[in-house]
Amino acid sequence: MSILACGPPALEILNLSCAPTGEPPLRGITLSVSAGEFIALIGPNGSGTETLCRCLAGLRASISGRILIHGAPMEPQAWGPARGGLYVMLRGRHTFNEMTVHDNLLASPGAWTKKRSTRLDEVFRLFPVLAERRHQVAGNLSGGERQMLAIGRALLANPRVLLIEDPFMGLSPKVMGEVMEAMVSISRRGVAVLTTGEGLRDVPRLVDRTVTISNGRVVEDDVDGM
Repeated sequence: MSILACGPPALEILNLSCAPTGEPPLRGITLSVSAGEFIALIGPNGSGTETLCRCLAGLRASISGRILIHGAPMEPQAWGPARGGLYVMLRGRHTFNEMTVHDNLLASPGAWTKKRSTRLDEVFRLFPVLAERRHQVAGNLSGGERQMLAIGRALLANPRVLLIEDPFMGLSPKVMGEVMEAMVSISRRGVAVLTTGEGLRDVPRLVDRTVTISNGRVVEDDVDGM
C-alpha cells in the first residue's frame, strides 16, 4: 500500500541514543521510513518507544545520532509538534476544548496558507463526522471524535512525516477501526506515517511494516506487517 518514492527516505533515524532521567533509554536506534509507508512501532512497557516519540518531538536531547527528514538534518534546537516536515502527536487528545471544531482546525500550525480551504476539505472528507460537528465545541465531542480532530489538526500542518503516539487509547473497537483506516488513507497520499501503542495488535493488518523495539533497540523489522 505504500508509495515508495525515489530519493532519500522521508525519515531516517541514525544510531540515535538518549538517556533521559526517569525514562527508558534509547541505545542506538536506526530506522528508515519511506514516503507513503505506514509503520507500527511496538514493544513492551519500558521498551523505549515513548522516549523515541519525545526525542523526535524535540522534548528530549539525544546523546548521539542523527534525525533526517528527506535527507535534511533535523535542527537540534527545533521543538514543537511540527518541525521540519515532521509532526508528532504525543499521547492524549490535544484539542482546545472550549473552541469549535472549525476553530480548532484553523488554530493548527500551517492552517493559514493559500491551500487552507483545500486542506480543510480533505480533513472533512477523511472524517465526515467533523464536518457535521464543525460548529460544535470540541469539549462536547466523544473521545474518538476528539482523536479525529487532533489528527485533522496535524494534517492542516501539511506534514511529510506523521508520528502518532498511542492513538487508540480508550477507543472502542469500531472507532479504532475508523481511525486506523484514516491513517492508512493518509499514508496513501504519500505521507510517512508511524504509530505506537499496544492497541495495534487488535486492528486488521493494514500497516506496511511492524518494527519491534526492546530495551532501547530495534530488535525486529517485519516488512510483511503484523
